[in-house]
Parts: sequence; C-alpha cells; structure tokens
Amino acid sequence: MGPRSLYPLLLAFLPQEAKDDEEGFRSLFDGKDLREWQIHAVEKREGVSPGEPITVTIPFGVEEGELVCRGGPKGLLYTTEKHRDFTFRFEWRYEKPLGVLKDETRFEGDSGVLLFVNEPDKVWPKSLAVEGSFREAGAIRSMGIKATVKDDAAARKKARRPLAEWNATEIEVKGDKVAVKLNGAVVGLASGVKAEAGHIAFQNEGHPIHWRNIRIREEK
Repeated sequence: MGPRSLYPLLLAFLPQEAKDDEEGFRSLFDGKDLREWQIHAVEKREGVSPGEPITVTIPFGVEEGELVCRGGPKGLLYTTEKHRDFTFRFEWRYEKPLGVLKDETRFEGDSGVLLFVNEPDKVWPKSLAVEGSFREAGAIRSMGIKATVKDDAAARKKARRPLAEWNATEIEVKGDKVAVKLNGAVVGLASGVKAEAGHIAFQNEGHPIHWRNIRIREEK
C-alpha cells in the first residue's frame, strides 16, 4: 500500500510558525483518488478513419500517494469547483530521463497550471497560465485574459531545485493581482488581471510529472 497524502503528516511535524502559515488551507488531493478533480483528455486521431471508435487513454492517476501524469493524450485535470481569490500551493517534480543529461536547462519537460478556466473541454482554454516547464517554472502567460505580467528569470534560476527533486509552488490570487513563488521566491507577477471565477487546471503536455501536497485557501 502506497503512502497517503503527505499534507496531514507535514502539518503534524511543522514548527508553530509554519503551521500558522498553513492556517485555512484544505487539501485538494488525499493521495488515494481524484474526487476533487475532473479530467479532459484528447486522443490523437492521425490515421483513424471517420467513425472508427477510439480508445482514450486517461493520462492522470494516483501512484504511491502522488498525483501522476504519465504523458499520453494532451488534456487537463481541473478542480470540480471554481475559484476566484485564493492561494494555491503544491509540490511537483519531473522524472529524470534515461541516459546522460549534462545540462538540465535543456530538459524539455513541460506542464503548467491554468487559472480562471471556464472552458475545461478545450486543451488550450482561455485562462491565465502559470508555467510548469522545468526551464520556465512560475512564469505567467496570458491565454486570452487581459493582464500585465513580469517574469524574474534570475530569481527562478536561483530558486529552482535540481531535476527530479521536489519543488514547491505557491500561486496567490487577490483581486486583479497574481503572484507566483517558487520555493519561497517570487518569480512571476501579474497585475490588471480581468477574469471571473473559474476552475484551476493541471496541464498534460506529454511529459511524466508528479504532484503532491495540493491544497488551497480561499481569500476574501
């Protein structure tokens, strides 16, 4: 039997100051199932005749208490509920590819978190995207939502941990502002954001990636 979500155990061993920082958060993943989430996956159709049935592979699942994407058809794993002002925290890591990789910045692993999603049946819905690629983790990209963004590549390079190690991301949304932290360092900012409440979605772009300790706090 694999371990359950590490979040409750994490709270038990944190010093009081850190526990206070986690006050008000609730877990969105218990390490056992995806009851807080829904899946949209699109299978490639090259070489398939019209009307021919297609078996869609579900790219997201639970392995040893972690949320895992194994690649396969591109798609989204999105929250059942919609959110507008919140702080969203999670940890992530990529699997190191086989063979020798001398320069980790050349690793092409890619994913991301989409905010304010109201078209979850699309692979690229209108949203504000927080990069999940290893090279640009935490950078903010507008996908049809008006916003002024600022990226701090130097802070990201300093904060990012080596490939295959766990990294922690925090996304804080308040009013028309979004701030993204990578391992405690601010690496992305957005202002003038004009968006309504929407789902939060993890992207599958075909690269194996793991997530854990996924939690959210609604902000007033």
